[in-house]
Amino acid sequence: MRALLTLTALLAVTDASSAGIEFFHGSFAEALQAARQQDRLLFVDVYTQWCGPCKMMDRDVFVLDEVGALYNASFINFKLDAEDASASGPELKARYGVEVFPTYLFIDGTGELRFKATSRMSAEVFLALAQRAMDGGPADFQHLADQVQAGSDDPLKMQPTSRPIVREYLLQAQVRLSTLSGEARTQLQRQVQAVRDRYFRQFEPGALLDPRDIALIQTFYFTRGDNPIELLVSGYERYPASVRTVELAGYLVRANDNAIRIGASRGDLSYRKYLEDIRTAMAPVYRDYSGPHADSRAAEAALEKIYRGRQLTAAFHLAVSRSDWATAISAMNDFLALRGTEATWEDWFQLPRSFYRCEDIDYLRQAVPFARRAYKLQPDFKTASTLGRLLARSGETGPAREMLSTAVKLGRDEALKNKDAQLRELTALIEGL
Repeated sequence: MRALLTLTALLAVTDASSAGIEFFHGSFAEALQAARQQDRLLFVDVYTQWCGPCKMMDRDVFVLDEVGALYNASFINFKLDAEDASASGPELKARYGVEVFPTYLFIDGTGELRFKATSRMSAEVFLALAQRAMDGGPADFQHLADQVQAGSDDPLKMQPTSRPIVREYLLQAQVRLSTLSGEARTQLQRQVQAVRDRYFRQFEPGALLDPRDIALIQTFYFTRGDNPIELLVSGYERYPASVRTVELAGYLVRANDNAIRIGASRGDLSYRKYLEDIRTAMAPVYRDYSGPHADSRAAEAALEKIYRGRQLTAAFHLAVSRSDWATAISAMNDFLALRGTEATWEDWFQLPRSFYRCEDIDYLRQAVPFARRAYKLQPDFKTASTLGRLLARSGETGPAREMLSTAVKLGRDEALKNKDAQLRELTALIEGL
């Protein structure tokens, strides 16, 4: 029953000297030669510059010590930009049948593909992926699935002794899903969701979860309102420091912030409960996430600033959902004043990117300064094209033509999804001005 040990073993992998995955510097052929000489598999992260999930894996998973410890000890690691012709990206993409990003290839020293998976993953699943690649694939997954089905028909009678089996099934199911597509993937997703929901329904409100269950919750990206997240929120203050990590706090903060933003964007006023939770049920989480403060007064001031910032951005999104442009502009001005010198280009960009439905020329012109500031802080294709479009819709033909031309030039040098189509569209817009 080697599979039953995998989750605990992988969570325990650590190396104080590790600082994430160390990627091979050199060509694909040289990396393959190193893998052959060292009798290891070659792990290849196939990505593109414009791929959001690829960037999230770089930022959140590849940098972790436990991930680096396992991957550095087990593989030669290589990054491949699928669109970089100088690195044979398009050729290798075609050779190994890469269709989505990120894709993870495990290749032996002869160049033969041994295992392939796709999509963004939690650290736990990514670690399990490595184990399955070394084992030659998830041959024992069906055995796990049969055990789970036989022992958990009634969600209220799932025994504690069966929990390790269910945990391992859920973890390995994520690995399995990363290798599937089409109807096979859809069917397994339905099965996994049913088991996952049964599993977490067994815990009473206020129950403290095992760290392995907390890892599973983060793997499945639950949101506020889902029972597992509410279990974590209700018991958060009673967890020891070893559990109340910055990573867990950040996960819960993102879940709460997303619930606020999505609710407000949909015009659903139930988001206000999650907003008020920042001051009440979620206060310990936000305090941990914001970091240490000099004293309790400073901590409360920081919490209140967080609350006020979320309140203003929620008011902004709610106003946009109602096409109340005056209120949206007022809320965003207040938000940026609150942020002060800490305001980023993304803060300034919130308003112009949300005004695509606005048809009132006066409000469009009021949005232009926000777009100009975002472009000044981050002069790239995204901010330049948005500013150019706003200027065009505001009737400022000359400045619009100039900025859209700048956007086309920037776009030629950037990695963009559907680049040719986007540049053709902007070129046509320039010609029509």
